[in-house]
Amino acid sequence: MKVLEVVTSPYFGEVEKVNIQSGDYVYEWATLVDIKQPNGELKQVSIAVSGIIEDIKVEEGEKVTPGKVLVFIEDDLKITGTD
Repeated sequence: MKVLEVVTSPYFGEVEKVNIQSGDYVYEWATLVDIKQPNGELKQVSIAVSGIIEDIKVEEGEKVTPGKVLVFIEDDLKITGTD
């Protein structure tokens, strides 16, 4: 069974850095995307899911708003100590 998790932006701002590539395996709470808010504060976006990066929907320099889809992750459905 394939379960896709959607990671959305919780912030207004600009994508400062995309820290992953399609096909990468990521662990829970890994930083996926860095977003620079309008006030200059840098925020990190992560999720409590481990799995394979299925698709990246943003690029560095792109403006984002809350709810904008950033990444799709295929959840590996493994229960770990950080889930």
